[in-house]
Amino acid sequence: MGESNGREPLFSDALPLINSALKQLRPGQVIKIEDMPLTQIMSAAEIMDPRTDSYLAHSNQSNTKNISNDFNPRLELLPQELLWIIDQLFRLEITFLDGHPLISTLFTCQYIRPDALAALSSHSSPTLTEGTKKDEDREPGLRNVVLRAMLLATIKCAEIVWDETCKGNVYEHEDVHLSLFGLSFESLLASAYPPPPPSPLRVDPTTEPELLVVGVDDVLEALDVAQNWLVDKMDESPIRQALLGRIALKMEFLYVVALLTSPPHTSATQLLTHYSRIRPLISPLTTFAHISPSPTDPLSAIFNPAAGIPLPSFQPIRETPIFELQESWARLASLIGEMESSALIWEAWNEGSGWPAVRQFYLYLGRREASPYARSIHQSITFSSRTLFASSPPITLVSSFFHTISGVPISIWSTLVATRDSEKTWNSPARKILGWADRVCLVLTGALSASCQNRARSWRLVVKNRGSTFQLVDELKEIVPLMQSVLPASTPFNSFEPALVALLYSQLLEVLLSGFEMDLYESDEWVRVWWVIERLAVRLEELWAALSAPGRDYVQAKWFEARVIRSMAAASILTSSLTPVKPIKRVSPLLDFEKPGVMDRARFQRRFKWLQGRFGNQEDLCTIPDWEEFSIEMEQLAGLPSDQVVQRASEAYRDAVGSLTGLATIPLPSRGGQIRPEHSVRWIAALRRTCFANQNALGTFASTDAQAEPNLRWDSPWFPVKEWSR
Repeated sequence: MGESNGREPLFSDALPLINSALKQLRPGQVIKIEDMPLTQIMSAAEIMDPRTDSYLAHSNQSNTKNISNDFNPRLELLPQELLWIIDQLFRLEITFLDGHPLISTLFTCQYIRPDALAALSSHSSPTLTEGTKKDEDREPGLRNVVLRAMLLATIKCAEIVWDETCKGNVYEHEDVHLSLFGLSFESLLASAYPPPPPSPLRVDPTTEPELLVVGVDDVLEALDVAQNWLVDKMDESPIRQALLGRIALKMEFLYVVALLTSPPHTSATQLLTHYSRIRPLISPLTTFAHISPSPTDPLSAIFNPAAGIPLPSFQPIRETPIFELQESWARLASLIGEMESSALIWEAWNEGSGWPAVRQFYLYLGRREASPYARSIHQSITFSSRTLFASSPPITLVSSFFHTISGVPISIWSTLVATRDSEKTWNSPARKILGWADRVCLVLTGALSASCQNRARSWRLVVKNRGSTFQLVDELKEIVPLMQSVLPASTPFNSFEPALVALLYSQLLEVLLSGFEMDLYESDEWVRVWWVIERLAVRLEELWAALSAPGRDYVQAKWFEARVIRSMAAASILTSSLTPVKPIKRVSPLLDFEKPGVMDRARFQRRFKWLQGRFGNQEDLCTIPDWEEFSIEMEQLAGLPSDQVVQRASEAYRDAVGSLTGLATIPLPSRGGQIRPEHSVRWIAALRRTCFANQNALGTFASTDAQAEPNLRWDSPWFPVKEWSR
């Protein structure tokens, strides 16, 4: 960095120096300064995402040059000005809940500083801005009663959300930043209360006074006081109603997030009651027109980071796009819906719903975008003490799983428990079997937990934990003979292994399909991924067929789903041959192989090398992504006439439509869709639209001279929206 010219620093181009250093490096070498931690080295690279970048490129500083820096916490406010401040604060809060840093969201509000909050709580005379006349509507209570209460509630909500996400159950660095940048929620909340009077007792002057602890009840009391003040001091008007509505919404939201800090001490019914109160409060608040203060207005200084003392940070602030007000209301409603879902599955489990409802709910949860806080709430409710699965013995989830998929009678587990109570040695048959069942429970809850993560972390968890399922299947060689010695001969002993294998194959399919949503695959890799998906779906389809039996509607639904995926993948491969993708140019020396075939093979193996491992008597996973078989099939496909390709692709789409129709005939509760049934309905409808649209496109292609490429559209949660045209 060169010399500073006024407030703008001058930078010199370091690229020539970097290029010179790179030429001296050999492959595998890296330059590292000894006194620089690895985290700082990683933060030196930007990927143009404000949640992951190091905030070094503060290119938007010019936006704040003409904004007033004259922030005054004792500024008297009009009701419409107070409403504007509250809504701007709400926008910052929702942006923070989406995972953005505090320093770029809530902490840009100059009221959220200890000195400013202390000024709000003091009884000193308020001030008027220059040129502002005294107005009867400029009541001091608007500032030191209503605004103070809303600030307290916002800070308390942020503290609870911050504590929840700090558990680290569902986020990684790419999701959320948790630095407080020199502030603390405890000190901010305590600053909004007058300091206690000095003690008449002799106190050591070097002893620091204890920090006032501000609880949820204190904040709710402040909101209640603000509500009563508005009713008593303000005449009936739309602005008063808007302020009262926002206070009521904040009270309900704060109460609900406070309940969720300890799920074992609440209930699904209580949570659902509060969620039902919040929803009607949002709609009336979205239609109110606001003032638009000019940049030179003192109100603008409230949200100008340059108006106060900069917070300590390793990197300068990078400006974060704050959600617009209407979008913020919509995102709050979406967040409430996500939180309500966790209470619904909790209630359904308590009422007797088994594995189908639980599995399908978490399956659709994994396919939806949700904030880190919402995902953390799902995790906390699912696995906290005395909630959901922890509210019943672990064997309950295991018995429901094997009964649903394999038809294993639920009564055998109570038989095993009774047998264990009469056994006297630690290695007795019933003890070993129940110990294995406990490990199965861990695998099942781990599969559900992975769905609470973002797509990238879910991918890594499934790949990392698949070895646990391999081990459980291997242990069946010892467990099944033990079962045969203590359980009735009618027990389907051979169905335990395919049930566990089918579970993992389903997870692996989800992982492969989620790569499209994450844009993980290059365009020239799509065919390879679809090919592997098709082979995996074929094996899963065979497993579900073997497990199928009269009355097992859930297994039948899963067989239809596997058939849909297999047909869609086959159709994708065929249609892509009609509109070939241009190969991507590789400029990295690490991919500069002598022969293109060697490079393609290496990329194929690197992409699917995680698909490995053997299940007992099952086929080795390594045989699914086979490069030689893939190459042979692609050569055969390239030799087919286009009319045959179109015919086979159309047949694959017809098969998918038939399977979707069969799936839709199974009642929603039987296939586990009673919680949030709209997700299952939308998934089926989206895939049907895709099939019909592409069938029509292929029909058009077949009726022409085959010179124009068909316009194909993917429109479903599992496949990306892609337009292939000339």
